[in-house]
Amino acid sequence: MTRWIPLDPATHHEAGWFKYRDYSFAAKDHMAPVAMAEITQVLPWYPVAFVFNEQADRYHLVALLSLQPGRNVYLTPQGKWQAPYVPSQYRGYPFALNGEGQLFIDADSGLFAETQAIGAQPIFEHGELAELTGQVKQFHEKRQQALGTTQKLVDQLHQAGLIKPWAIRWKPKDKVQTLKGYCGIDEATLRSLPPETYAELAHTGALGLAYVQIFSQPRIGDLQFRHRKQPGSGKPSDKAERHLHSVEQTDSLDAFFGEGDDDLEFDFDR
Repeated sequence: MTRWIPLDPATHHEAGWFKYRDYSFAAKDHMAPVAMAEITQVLPWYPVAFVFNEQADRYHLVALLSLQPGRNVYLTPQGKWQAPYVPSQYRGYPFALNGEGQLFIDADSGLFAETQAIGAQPIFEHGELAELTGQVKQFHEKRQQALGTTQKLVDQLHQAGLIKPWAIRWKPKDKVQTLKGYCGIDEATLRSLPPETYAELAHTGALGLAYVQIFSQPRIGDLQFRHRKQPGSGKPSDKAERHLHSVEQTDSLDAFFGEGDDDLEFDFDR
């Protein structure tokens, strides 16, 4: 469970936080929102789809992490990620940013200390965000901006009538199941677009996103492979084990927010 609380210097002037050492906090996620800024790293490893958010009344772009809710087949039992690229959704944990730019922390993560603790990073110093905490916030701000840009592209695809239900068929046991709730690009509609609409989508970058979704669809086969090799236990397959993250998870934030790096970009190369 997560319990997000807003951070402020008056209440949390003595609070600290610890860097995550594994990705066990994502064990029950079967999808993750992704941005176009990271799509070249996402595409080789994950199928991407659109899901409809009734509350927002719009579609969102996600990477699929499983074919079953409540389970992430990219994780080992030890919380190690079984693909070279980890979606940005998980890079700034245990922090998150709301729509107003307020920084939150997961108070139940085990990585939050309300008072000074040995080895903890300070959240605030002298009434301001501490340096590393500020870098994490900047990362979330850039990611939030990238998601906003991506959302505009998704909205354009929807307005062009290209997003249609994507029936994913798979056989978890001895019976074929059809998963509902996911959407993809309708290739027939894409091919029949008026030239001016096609050109406009190409100009904005939405057309590139459409082809990304189409090209990612065969990765459903890899998800099925991971499910077969990890029936319920999360035990890594030999193939997936060979692709374990090349950077140790204990160094994830160090790699992202290294010393002297004052020009962080939303450009992930791992």
